[in-house]
Amino acid sequence: MKFSILIPSIPERLAKTADLIAKIEAQITDKSEVEVLCLLDNMNMTIGEKRQKLFELAKGKYFAFVDDDDDINMNYVNEILTAIESNSDVITFRQISFINGEPFQVNFSLKNENEEAYKVNGVWQDINRKPFHVCVWKKKVCTGCFFPSINYGEDAFFAECAAKNAITETHINKVLHYYNFDSTLTRA
Repeated sequence: MKFSILIPSIPERLAKTADLIAKIEAQITDKSEVEVLCLLDNMNMTIGEKRQKLFELAKGKYFAFVDDDDDINMNYVNEILTAIESNSDVITFRQISFINGEPFQVNFSLKNENEEAYKVNGVWQDINRKPFHVCVWKKKVCTGCFFPSINYGEDAFFAECAAKNAITETHINKVLHYYNFDSTLTRA
């Protein structure tokens, strides 16, 4: 198995999760190369616990998280499978983030420092960040890293550990992931 796509979800977003899985499955041409794992929980577990369980279940040499309220590029799977051939520790790319419908771009790279999202004259600015949990990680690079059992910041905690272990990177200079934060809908 080359690649595991991990999706934590909750029952109230089941329809959106099903649409996301269908979009991913439509991109998979060889089921022996890519697995899609979804953990649906009624919020008895923290998001950190869900991510950790998915991480432990993943059989792929590489893995990435795509949350149930996010989206992917129409060529996401093919771009990732091509990049996996480089055998890098992490595969990074660009992301469009939406905060309450307002977009900005995030450029992930090991070379970057983590910049916090910010506005200038009321407009979100593009930022640079180190690789995050949505990037594609070689699983063995993440040995010793874990998602703490919390509902906020678990992803940053994991990514900081993984980035310390990563040496090599393949960067895809394309937008492959869309992060959606809506203060009225986003839940852990």
